[in-house]
Amino acid sequence: MKVALKHFEENPNTNGELRFPFSRGKLIASFERITGKSFGRIPMTPSLHSSTIGAAEAEKQLEDLIKAWAYWWAWEPG
Repeated sequence: MKVALKHFEENPNTNGELRFPFSRGKLIASFERITGKSFGRIPMTPSLHSSTIGAAEAEKQLEDLIKAWAYWWAWEPG
């Protein structure tokens, strides 16, 4: 999961499905279940939106959540 988080942080415009068995949303949901923490609502998968505006907003929200989790993980003591 840490490898996937790093990948998504470094490559925000890819969903990683070919390399990882989960999407960004599933990764974030997994972190929330494991840690009991949340950094905000997980948006719907951008490609499922019926409007380009909604898809762009969801994409931005996912990028922000990935950054928040990466920051938290780097800060959290081992």
